[in-house]
Amino acid sequence: MPARRLRFRPLLLTCLALLGPAAAEERPPLSPDELAKVIPEIQAMIRTDENRVKDFPVREATPERIDRLYRMPEITAQPRNVRENGLIFAGQGELLRFDKPSDIVSRLETWFPEEFRQARAAPDPRFFGHLHLYGPFAGWRDEPAAFLTLWNCMPQSAWLRPDTNPFARRQRDGGLPLMPIAAQSSATQEFDFGFCVANRSGLRAGWTREEARSNAAEVRQLAAQVTPVLRRHFARFLDDNGCQGTGPDDCVLVLHLWASLTPDDPELAATVRRLENEVGPDTPLPELEKPTDQYGSGGQEGEARFDAALRRAAFLRAKLRSVQAAPAAWPGDALPALVRQLTQFRQRLAEAADHRWYPYALDYYNEPVNPWGALTATEPLWQAVLAELDRLPPDTPCPVFAEWFEHSAPGLTSRYVLARVSAGRPVACAAPEWTWLQDGRTAEARTLRNRYIALSDRAEGGQREWLIAGLTGNGNDCFDPAKQKTRAWLRDFCRTRISEPQEVGPVLKHSRLRLTERERYRRTGLPPLPDRNRPAGTAQAAAEEHWLLALIPAADTAGREAMRQQAREFRNEGWRLSAATRWQHPRRASTLVDLTLFRDGGGGDERRLLLVLTPQRLQAVSVPDRFRYQYDAGALAAVSDLDHDGNLEVWLRGENGECDGAGLQPGRDCAVPSLYMGEVRGDSLSYFVKSAARKP
Repeated sequence: MPARRLRFRPLLLTCLALLGPAAAEERPPLSPDELAKVIPEIQAMIRTDENRVKDFPVREATPERIDRLYRMPEITAQPRNVRENGLIFAGQGELLRFDKPSDIVSRLETWFPEEFRQARAAPDPRFFGHLHLYGPFAGWRDEPAAFLTLWNCMPQSAWLRPDTNPFARRQRDGGLPLMPIAAQSSATQEFDFGFCVANRSGLRAGWTREEARSNAAEVRQLAAQVTPVLRRHFARFLDDNGCQGTGPDDCVLVLHLWASLTPDDPELAATVRRLENEVGPDTPLPELEKPTDQYGSGGQEGEARFDAALRRAAFLRAKLRSVQAAPAAWPGDALPALVRQLTQFRQRLAEAADHRWYPYALDYYNEPVNPWGALTATEPLWQAVLAELDRLPPDTPCPVFAEWFEHSAPGLTSRYVLARVSAGRPVACAAPEWTWLQDGRTAEARTLRNRYIALSDRAEGGQREWLIAGLTGNGNDCFDPAKQKTRAWLRDFCRTRISEPQEVGPVLKHSRLRLTERERYRRTGLPPLPDRNRPAGTAQAAAEEHWLLALIPAADTAGREAMRQQAREFRNEGWRLSAATRWQHPRRASTLVDLTLFRDGGGGDERRLLLVLTPQRLQAVSVPDRFRYQYDAGALAAVSDLDHDGNLEVWLRGENGECDGAGLQPGRDCAVPSLYMGEVRGDSLSYFVKSAARKP
């Protein structure tokens, strides 16, 4: 156990602290005459509106008598509402004092033993309906006000389970034990200790708007009063006890509360650094008590590894708050080192999590202790995060780093994706914030949007299609009069990249081109496909390769080698031929083959791939999901090259399900099949762009 840092305390104050409780214990109990006077005054308080407590005339229930009353064993015989309201009179006395957080639960459980027992035994373990304490109120002394504030804002799990890890979860706890008593809803901010102190502890309902404003102001005044008191208690307790306690005395819980209350406190930073080795956030998680396969389909209830993980998450959240709010109190490399530490922690958690039972996940169920929920949008943080993401191997699982995107301010994800795509590196678990980029309400958004536009000018095929679709709302914004009127950048962007929307008719409205019989490619016959019901294997793969090679003239050596390579890709990825059609034009040299592929092994996994065959090349063309219809991929209705630029247009028809759900539109003739049209651009079907000069 590391040595504790000694704190100087004036001798007189130390002696008074030691003598005070002893002197109080020696006070005599109330006499029958005193009791007969005090209890009726408490009963009068029960009948008093909370907003009139400050005007209540105290004559008999003095702080000194209340102190003596609550030290009598007979106090537990009084009705619950008498005991609850009696503590209102303790705000000016010595009764509500504490050295460590567990002193609070010890005292209250002495006065409310049955209420604590019932709360702990309830199917929904919390104090609602079992115990309600009033206050603090304006005019209370510092120590009693801090006592009630800590009671109101500490996670209930600490009071309910003082001998265990306060962050432990159980399947039927509903998440409520992490909620403070004073919380008004299950919103994430209601679980935050600092928010509770500043906005909830002692808050009373106001009957008028003015009364509500006055009550809120009183809560803020009390928060300013108790914050330094609580901070001193936290610092002193951790100096004296380190990480020896459980429940409300758990050092991680105290750091968690302190970091929420005064994250910029340099002493908090020093304490976090001093206690980190005791907490051990980087050590291996406990092993499962039972192997995973012994749990069957049920969740892994009560496993120490998950409870330990949530406790470490709370510690890292406290550390992150301190590093962000008090950077001068930390070494210069603390932020990037912490980002690395968080990534490594998330990796351990991803490996350990029981994905059959989501209450162990950090997001949603455990947001109050999620370190990523405490991120503050600053450029140094984002630089550290981007550097960390750049360091990760490409096969890193998404859960290891997706938290950075889910909890970041707008811009980080777009910057990350742009850097990866520009460098030709794969992108996983992230997509640009397209709406944010399109709106361009900040200088950063406009700058990044211009960089994405420049990237689209250099991109080809599927990457170009993806960029154009993202920047234009799948092309729809190019034909939205309101957006075209207000967004000059969009008008310029669409002018050279999209001439027609995805859904068209035989006459292209904007390009003034018509799909005539002269322009149509004809569907031509193909040899029968190899039997798809034959088992996969070398013979089947050879048969499919032979069928594909038959599409290429025997003299075209380069084309046949390209087709062999395509067949190998199908085989390596587990794709097999399911259906095919061929489209040719009597006066054009190009051919289009529409392939439907299915994944070997079943499961209903299908894919459409187009092959464009010319004397110069073989081009495989993917079809983006936006061309799919509601229930299927649609049927290939036509192939053309209306603008004679050598880039084929592909027309798809959907006849099933396009007039229900989202497809149901007023005035739409559901008897007329809808047509989707796109133009082959490199290795992807993309938006049609009318060529400036038609070829003969």
